[in-house]
Amino acid sequence: KSQFAGVSPHDKHTLPFTEKGECEQKFIARKRVPGPVFNKARDTSSELLLFLLLCAVSVHKLSAQKSPLFPTDIACAPDGSLVMTEKGVCRVAVYSTDGKELKAFYDLDAVPTGVAVTADHIYVTTFEVEGRLHALSMKDGSESFSVYTGSGACPPVVNEKTARAYVCNQFHDTVSEIDIRTGKLLRTVEVSREPVSAALSPDGRSLYVANFLPDTRADVDYV
Repeated sequence: KSQFAGVSPHDKHTLPFTEKGECEQKFIARKRVPGPVFNKARDTSSELLLFLLLCAVSVHKLSAQKSPLFPTDIACAPDGSLVMTEKGVCRVAVYSTDGKELKAFYDLDAVPTGVAVTADHIYVTTFEVEGRLHALSMKDGSESFSVYTGSGACPPVVNEKTARAYVCNQFHDTVSEIDIRTGKLLRTVEVSREPVSAALSPDGRSLYVANFLPDTRADVDYV
């Protein structure tokens, strides 16, 4: 019995006769391909146009999407406004008390890590290449000063009575003290491993610092 039974003469002549198994595989593969592929040329112009239109729509949708905000810190201003640092868009934003209205925003040159607010200023820490403390006008966002603190600058703590700001520098294992009237760095104090947060005592005489990693053996109790 011919292994080409049911195949057109054209197909018989175009399929080379080799070993039985190889020839049957070639015949099966060719039989499964739709005939129109071999019988006529496909019009690709309309398909290309459709493809380009789909690409254009996709690009438009991507460009229209809003970037995620990735908030890093939030503070409440004396007038009730909410001030938030937003890592995703590299800015500090001022919202209404209910958080529904964006009242103002100020772009930053580096990733914001924390914020503290007084009646006149917004104090923002940033860290990307280096850690800094920035003082922005609450009125229009203009920068009063920008001072280097250290690697891994964390949210600032501000004491309005003494006109001092404190910044934990996580990766330098230090805390910086800044005069917020002049923008000058007053001193840098070494502390335990990776300080990440601080709090002032009610009288403003003590600063309590929390370190992220223990400065002791890992198999003992510690506070």
